[in-house]
Amino acid sequence: TKPDVHLTGSDLVVGRILLPLRTDNRAATAQATFAETGHTMRLLEAAAAAVALTEPLLLVGEAGTGKTALVQHLAQKVNAPLVVLNLSQQTDSSDLLGGFRPVEAHSAAAPLLPA
Repeated sequence: TKPDVHLTGSDLVVGRILLPLRTDNRAATAQATFAETGHTMRLLEAAAAAVALTEPLLLVGEAGTGKTALVQHLAQKVNAPLVVLNLSQQTDSSDLLGGFRPVEAHSAAAPLLPA
């Protein structure tokens, strides 16, 4: 069966999962079309369960199958901010965390020297 999605006061109910709505002021986002088929609604319920339990969620699949759209839809429903990072097999940890780059000693020490 297809899980139901509805609002109850200050919560969003996705199937058996209850998610609190964010009430902070954010910029309004454009409402994208989301096909609420049985399959996508079951996936939405699983994603909502991961969010409710603060568990990591890994969505794997071919490009264009709706992985990002699913998460964007859920974030929009609960008024939560979302940062999308598109990763690939070539993505390195330094792409996410940054890294060290060599600098000359003079330029690094210049802010510490008196003017």
